[in-house]
Amino acid sequence: MNKLPGKRTAVIAAALALCIATGTVSSAHSNGKLRSKTLSGLRTSNVVSLNNTSELSVKDYSVPNALSEFGYEKEGYKNLYEKTLAEDGFIFGMDYDWFLYNGSSGKNMGDNQILGWKSIFNDYLTYIDLYNIKAMGYNCVNVWLFMQGEGLRFDDNGFVTGLDDTFKTNIVKVMNMCRELDLPICFSIQPHGEAENYGNGSDTENYIEIWNKYYQFYYREDARKAYMENAIRPLAEIIKGYQDVVMILDLTIENESNLTDDPELGYFDGGPKGTTWENFSAFLNDMNATIKSVIPNSITSTEDVGGYAHAYRKNEVNVDIIGMNNYNGNGQMGDPTEMYLVKPFYVGEFNGGESGFDQWSQEYWGKIKTRFYPDAIQKGYIGAFYFSYSTGGSPFSLFDGLANDYDGMRSYALSLSYQVKELINEHKGIKTEMDTPVLLCNKGGSDVYWIGGRGVSSYKLERSDDNGKTWKVIDANIDADMTSLTSGLCKYTDNSLAEGIDYCYRVTAYNDEGKSAVSKPNNVESFYVAKDLLIDGSFENTELKEEEKSEGWYQVSGAGSVTDEEAHTGKYCFKVDKINGINNQWGKTQQKLTVKPNTNYTLTFWYKAVKDVSMFSIRALDNDKKDIAAYWSPAYDEEWKQATLVFTTGDYDTIYIRIDNGTGTKSVGYFDDFELKETR
Repeated sequence: MNKLPGKRTAVIAAALALCIATGTVSSAHSNGKLRSKTLSGLRTSNVVSLNNTSELSVKDYSVPNALSEFGYEKEGYKNLYEKTLAEDGFIFGMDYDWFLYNGSSGKNMGDNQILGWKSIFNDYLTYIDLYNIKAMGYNCVNVWLFMQGEGLRFDDNGFVTGLDDTFKTNIVKVMNMCRELDLPICFSIQPHGEAENYGNGSDTENYIEIWNKYYQFYYREDARKAYMENAIRPLAEIIKGYQDVVMILDLTIENESNLTDDPELGYFDGGPKGTTWENFSAFLNDMNATIKSVIPNSITSTEDVGGYAHAYRKNEVNVDIIGMNNYNGNGQMGDPTEMYLVKPFYVGEFNGGESGFDQWSQEYWGKIKTRFYPDAIQKGYIGAFYFSYSTGGSPFSLFDGLANDYDGMRSYALSLSYQVKELINEHKGIKTEMDTPVLLCNKGGSDVYWIGGRGVSSYKLERSDDNGKTWKVIDANIDADMTSLTSGLCKYTDNSLAEGIDYCYRVTAYNDEGKSAVSKPNNVESFYVAKDLLIDGSFENTELKEEEKSEGWYQVSGAGSVTDEEAHTGKYCFKVDKINGINNQWGKTQQKLTVKPNTNYTLTFWYKAVKDVSMFSIRALDNDKKDIAAYWSPAYDEEWKQATLVFTTGDYDTIYIRIDNGTGTKSVGYFDDFELKETR
């Protein structure tokens, strides 16, 4: 066993307490090697993997691949949780709660019966994100389930009758992806966020009616029994074959409140829409018992709102780990001696600067953020999850924009990445003379990105066009300073690529002393140049008419007009003017396009918001004219800004891109340079 640094004593003691309670024994083992993976074919649910013999093998992520015996059992561990703590000393987690970059919840993993939404789960982009979370060094990813009731089926009385088929397919996809990437999961089964459609309800039920009808399982015994037998038990049966992937089952997140508006049921921690502690604890205990009856060795937790003052109450609940969330501007965790806890505990969400983020530099917030992990380790926590990888944590997510836009990575993202790797190496007693570079996911373009290293002076970049059998040097002397973005991430443009090539990279780092470290290859992908599908996205040749056209822009109770007053590029742009121009309520100007079904697309556009822009929206709609995704309320700013919307087409081969002027009576703004491209 590796000798543990002294400051880890509290962590191991907490973990050991749980192991003793569950009858487990810990021993340290070295990690297995991370195999190189590829993305080729993922857009059709197939993933091509580059194995150790450089032969291609195709895996379908949508097909269950449950195991009867798990690797941790062969190594003498009782569960993945025990193995991870023994090997890494701490759960270095990353929250990945929204799968789509515009932050849409309630339809990510499954269809939503309550709100009438179809799932927008995106295989390709999800894999890219999970790949990069692993590349950054994190040893667990948190994924939320049942957001706003997605994936659940209900009867007419609001009782749960089962799981949505789309949800079941997608959760298996996620687990198979994480198995390929060797990235453990913490599934949060009951996150906050009741189905509410932004407070408007559905087409048939208002917000309060939805609360009272579909969330009875928090306080009604018969509804709770139906929920456990028809949702939680089938979910546990699916997860049962993936215990080598699922480390923790987090029963709840911040949903002690917003459960019912019936005052006779009382409330717990959150105002008039809460339920009693007796009801809530019974709900947690039933969920825990149901899961344990299917997966006896599973590790359960709870992560709830209420702060440290209420943490002791979770001692009464039959879960293995107590969790809570922590946001502050000093990077410190609460003192466990003041919480009266008798179980291991972790932080499900942490961050600094939730308010006042823009008042200080990224470097400042980077120093704050990198205090959380060491402080949690010192104080005896068994893990902590950064909130959040992409959307959901704005403005302090790891990207200033989309997670698939690597140029937008913030500098503190790499600070956290280096810190995680250092703390794991410290636990293992590993000393390295220089950092080993790590390539990010290859998306099929000419730009290659990697996490370099401190003290590196130059890099050598190599590319393989035959699935790793042979390598050719693209550039043997890349200046580290010239390659580094402001975030510290390294970027190089490979101008020797051509369409039809399936390729991957590896990179070698050198320091001034002549020492070197070579990366593992990244995934194999086919080179692809996306084409713009929009007709006249810059409005230079647009004549708007109020009739549906097969090509170009047309009015539907028009949203605005083409003008030469302003332009981002060229002479013309589109203007919305509710003061002096078209005053239609929810006026629409749109374009009908033929697309590939079940394919990922990115819509970009430029806007200059001048006055009262709160009701503007840019939308992608399916063939039934229902929203696939929407960009709401551009920020008021008299400078041109670019915005991006990423979505999946689902089963449709025709969509609409729409400019909507909303209901505001004083809205004025300009839009220009729309582009719609397949996302890679």
